[in-house]
Amino acid sequence: MKNTMSSIVFVIALTACSPGVPSESDARSYFENHCVKKELAAGIIKMDSFTKTNGFKNENSENGYIVEFETTISYLQEANLSHMFPGPNHPVGDKQTVKGSFFFRMTEKGWEPIGGCPNLG
Repeated sequence: MKNTMSSIVFVIALTACSPGVPSESDARSYFENHCVKKELAAGIIKMDSFTKTNGFKNENSENGYIVEFETTISYLQEANLSHMFPGPNHPVGDKQTVKGSFFFRMTEKGWEPIGGCPNLG
């Protein structure tokens, strides 16, 4: 009985330390702080929503995980952000929903996004 109880405690402890998979919060934070940081800070756009739509282990990487997402942004100023978002100039008040994906890798400190900001479509 003692060995069984020790095994159960070990499995619970191991599960509690497991990092799981990258969360919606991880993906949103990276998007806000690296991909659209300047545009948000300048008041050009605001994010209305950000949703993790899917996630799966990357077949080409033992420690890799891909997070797919969808975000809706509103234009607070007229802007042409075609280098980042598809489409022509967007007038004030325009809303745009875009989809993309991030690649994360597991490190000693947890999940880390790599590869830069995605092409959005």
